[in-house]
Amino acid sequence: MVDQIQAYIAKYHMIEQGDTVFVGVSGGADSVSLMTVLLELRDRIGFDMEVIHVEHGIRGKASREDACFVDNLCRKHEILFHMREVDVPEYAGKCHLGVEEAARILRYQAFADIAKEAVKAGKKAKVALAHHLDDNAETILFQMIRGSGLKGMCGMQPVRQDEHGICYIRPMLCVSRVQIEVYLRQKGMKYRTDATNFELDYSRNRIRNVILPQLMQLNTQAVPHIGQTAERLQEVWDFLESEVDRQAERIFEKREDTVILKADLLEQNASAVAKELVRRAIFLAAGKQKDITAVHVNDVLALCGMQSGKQIRLPYGIIARKEYDTIRLFKAGKMVRSTWEYEIRESELMPGNRLCIPDIPGGGTVTIRVMDFDGNMQEIPKKPYTKWLDYDMIKNGFLLRYRRSGDFFYADHKGHRKKLKEYFVNEKIPQEQRDQMLLVAKESEVFAILGGRSSASCLVTEQTRYILEIKYDGGKE
Repeated sequence: MVDQIQAYIAKYHMIEQGDTVFVGVSGGADSVSLMTVLLELRDRIGFDMEVIHVEHGIRGKASREDACFVDNLCRKHEILFHMREVDVPEYAGKCHLGVEEAARILRYQAFADIAKEAVKAGKKAKVALAHHLDDNAETILFQMIRGSGLKGMCGMQPVRQDEHGICYIRPMLCVSRVQIEVYLRQKGMKYRTDATNFELDYSRNRIRNVILPQLMQLNTQAVPHIGQTAERLQEVWDFLESEVDRQAERIFEKREDTVILKADLLEQNASAVAKELVRRAIFLAAGKQKDITAVHVNDVLALCGMQSGKQIRLPYGIIARKEYDTIRLFKAGKMVRSTWEYEIRESELMPGNRLCIPDIPGGGTVTIRVMDFDGNMQEIPKKPYTKWLDYDMIKNGFLLRYRRSGDFFYADHKGHRKKLKEYFVNEKIPQEQRDQMLLVAKESEVFAILGGRSSASCLVTEQTRYILEIKYDGGKE
């Protein structure tokens, strides 16, 4: 078994010479076996080894005896021992989690904290976990039962990195529980038995102690076959993920707390790719995806065929809204209309003057200047965020602000008014973007929309004497 594990380590480049491997040891058969195997391989490969034990605060005296057992084992083999105490029941209650999930989160936090300290000290730290073939089969069945997607059906990975860059390795993922038990008997190794592993109140225990044995009665190779299927699914997932990576750049973009999906391009993809693109977009908007199900993904995809304005609510307070040819994902409460305004007084609008208004809420700076105009209409800039207006029409002052109810502008020289809202609808400007478009206005009259059109009431003509130039560098020209 040791040679088999060494070959598996080499196959996935789990451990290299000079690494410091932190072994998670609970005191049970699996982790004691991993520790013993790595002790045999330590000199062969040339790595350092330390042990981490997490005391979960669940089993009282028995839990403390586990910690003492692992401590003594480390003393016997002269291995540095790290222990972390956590309160799983308290954390589970505070975060409304099951005991199993809370224990897993706190355990991995402890592993990551110790490994990060080692990295700061200059060590090449890796965390070794004692999962084996049977554990992987349990995980795959558990994910299948709870309706997991393709990613969850791939099971445990031999090597993975967390968000902190800490590398987790599973050297025993190639061996079965039976092999481990035989190995421990041959070595005469003692280990602790957690009585809660046999309680059927926990989902995984029921899979381990009831469902898997029944599957083994149907086929003695059920466990390795499940693992082999997961490996093939991993190959499919790797291909799918590479396609999603390729499509993501052209189909959606991230803007602060908003993710924008191009609905028409999304629909052009194969169903599997489209679904994973949506799943990734939701993750970008929410920052997590544990409670995102196939139902949520399908609901977002259904928005592609709906009219503009339709929206649905997703977990984590995310709203998905159809806006013309896009779908916007944003957190509820984020799209609040700004009340910011900046007054430009008449005394500041003198020919030759230049004003600079920094720190616009949407980012960037507005520059305003008054200058002579020689009547050459070809000089009028075509850039949407640089406006030339007739100074004499608005020299009495105005506000820089965002839209308000009742805003309008003059659509032509005949004095026909047009509601700003109507303009936004006709131009198919998305809801979120409307609230971020800076206006040049006085009371309810809008002189110019920075990034949009200008009012006919202050357009430059050949008779214009002075130009009022307003330039916003926070927009995309």
